[in-house]
Amino acid sequence: MNQSPILIIEDDEGIRAACREILELEGFEVDVCENGKEALKFLERHQEPCLILLDMMMPVMNGREFMEGFAKRPHTIVPIPVYLVSATANQEAGMEMGCMGFLKKPFNIEALLAIVRSHCKINNCKTKNGSPTPSV
Repeated sequence: MNQSPILIIEDDEGIRAACREILELEGFEVDVCENGKEALKFLERHQEPCLILLDMMMPVMNGREFMEGFAKRPHTIVPIPVYLVSATANQEAGMEMGCMGFLKKPFNIEALLAIVRSHCKINNCKTKNGSPTPSV
């Protein structure tokens, strides 16, 4: 069984690429979308992610508009956690939108990895001490 990917919704190509590279180097699968509209369409056609990292200020459909559309989607048994990643918003704005958490840009890589590790497993297999192990 494949692990659920992380979905990054970010319009800045540099941030999107850097986040993807960091997470893939840590062993996570990553999908990316450039705006909220693209992400809602993506979610209709692909496996549900284990986590969504959502930018606030994007063209076409911003983070708030994405969350409004996301809330209308059919729900699964386990909700998909969404973290707002923004330089302009704050924790309170994220909570009002229905996000589980908030990460302020520019963010610390270890803070990003801590959030991802708390929601996503590498290869769905962990050792007793929590470290990832290769799938067999």
